[in-house]
Amino acid sequence: MPPKVRYEEMFPDEVEAALKKASVAYVPLGSLEWHGPHIAMGNDTLKIHAVCVRIAKRTGGVVLPPTFWGISTGGQ
Repeated sequence: MPPKVRYEEMFPDEVEAALKKASVAYVPLGSLEWHGPHIAMGNDTLKIHAVCVRIAKRTGGVVLPPTFWGISTGGQ
């Protein structure tokens, strides 16, 4: 089983071990914005969170839960 990298799924000892191997914490930030009726409002943030998870699985570290930063009301 591949090592866990998502902070919200880890136990304290797993976080400690992961950070000893690679002292990196990824902070995925993205916006909530209208893309049209075909894509979810949080698509940008969800994509960057997935990218952070892939990177952490390759290089180590812990991925914090995504933060939705800002909101766009245009384009509706």
